[in-house]
Amino acid sequence: ADVYYYTGRTKQATNGYWKFVENYPKDERVPTAVYFYALCLDDQGKLAEASQAYEYFIEKYPDNDNVKKAKEFLYRINVLKR
Repeated sequence: ADVYYYTGRTKQATNGYWKFVENYPKDERVPTAVYFYALCLDDQGKLAEASQAYEYFIEKYPDNDNVKKAKEFLYRINVLKR
């Protein structure tokens, strides 16, 4: 999924990240996969879905290093509407 994300193929990356989360729910890389899943949705303009994914990420993994960025993206979507 990372290769798809970093080459701009976010639709494929979205599927890959979520499949990873579903198939390996206890893996230590799941929080990062959830975060990148949200980023992909955001990049695709699926703002309602991205907002839900960011909220899930923030609630489920509050100590993750990416929470601050996720909160900023969530603010942009929910308050600034873009």
